[in-house]
Amino acid sequence: IKEAVRRAFGEAFFGAQDHFRSDSALDLTPLATPDIALTADVEGGPIEMELRAFTVRAPGGGRVTYDGEGVDVRACGWREQALAAIAIGRLRSARVEVKLAGRDRFARVDLGPGVALHFDRDDVELDRAVRAWLVARRVLSVSEALRATG
Repeated sequence: IKEAVRRAFGEAFFGAQDHFRSDSALDLTPLATPDIALTADVEGGPIEMELRAFTVRAPGGGRVTYDGEGVDVRACGWREQALAAIAIGRLRSARVEVKLAGRDRFARVDLGPGVALHFDRDDVELDRAVRAWLVARRVLSVSEALRATG
């Protein structure tokens, strides 16, 4: 019964039956080098990506959130501090904006913590592109990607 309730609430409120899974499917470690992780060179993936916001936990405790307020954090006035925070801390969550070929607008993708992955899953093309990128960058395990699509 618990499993049925967990799936129903995940689907109803977050658009994903696996939203409340306890095991971690996402690993945000690759985003610690955003210039590499957000390179748009994945076959079938987005053609452009921006790191719009993230939260990082400090090694000794505490956390800080950087938000580019509509632009890539790597291009805002806090660039150096933001990249330094990523380098020494542990990413807890990130908001990435992705653009697909033939589209004028970016689409929002929220990652973490744990198993949280939010984007417009009704957009089949976006779903495929995001999963291709996440798997290629090892943010999402291949087995998790197959489970989610099958």
